[in-house]
Amino acid sequence: MKKVHTIKLLQASADPDDISEFRLLLDHQHIKYVTVDPYIFDNMDLIFEPTLIEILLPLLPAGDWNHAHIFRASSPEKSSSDNTEVQVETSIQVQPGILGIWHSLAIDYLELEVGNHLRSNVCEATCSKIPGRFVVKFARFHYEVARLERETTAYKWIDGHDIGPKFLGHVTEHGRVIGFAMSKIEEARHAALDDLDICRQALRRLHTLGIKHGDTNKHNFLIQPHGVTMIDLDFAQQNATKEELDEELYGLEQQLADTSGKGGVIELIAGMGC
Repeated sequence: MKKVHTIKLLQASADPDDISEFRLLLDHQHIKYVTVDPYIFDNMDLIFEPTLIEILLPLLPAGDWNHAHIFRASSPEKSSSDNTEVQVETSIQVQPGILGIWHSLAIDYLELEVGNHLRSNVCEATCSKIPGRFVVKFARFHYEVARLERETTAYKWIDGHDIGPKFLGHVTEHGRVIGFAMSKIEEARHAALDDLDICRQALRRLHTLGIKHGDTNKHNFLIQPHGVTMIDLDFAQQNATKEELDEELYGLEQQLADTSGKGGVIELIAGMGC
């Protein structure tokens, strides 16, 4: 069996009591997905990249597949760590992609030089197709595609209206669209209650288009010296009623006063970002 030579962990969702999922780059050119049944490996090994790669290297074959399932032939129990019981089943699965393609530029994920991680699926990046540093948001796993589909469409609605970051193009993975690139908002901070008036003005500009944002927590308003930029449009709704828009505008003060941390940046486990 032809072996894989190198593995790079791109993203991970590890669960000690359920199936763990991994997005991997094999041999510097193939992005593949691996699911691991619970209780096969110690959970600490699954969240520590060097150990995880040491485990996966002898198990994963090279070849034409995009999904591998690692399991035990017998019923999984919280016991043996003997790798002789571990089996791997590879397959080619149809991966969902974003269908609402409206921008002319497409950027392959492997063309990106990834920089700072902002969230688990958001990072700064550079590539030869776009000048300067920009921000990428993408679906790590199949179940995140639907939200990115909605947000991609929302950026089409607001394109040219100076409401959100500039949409720079679609991000692809082996031909399917998994996310998008947008301009980086420089010298910005999250909104506070003192910013209520300018945030209301920004929200009204969105409402003028008949669009409800859907998640107006204070982290979705980026305050700059010369204005406000709204982000995270995955719950945006077009053709909202006047009552819905008025309710969202009225509730903005409470959102900006919130101290729960809702919508804040997620801390990443080392090696599990973009």
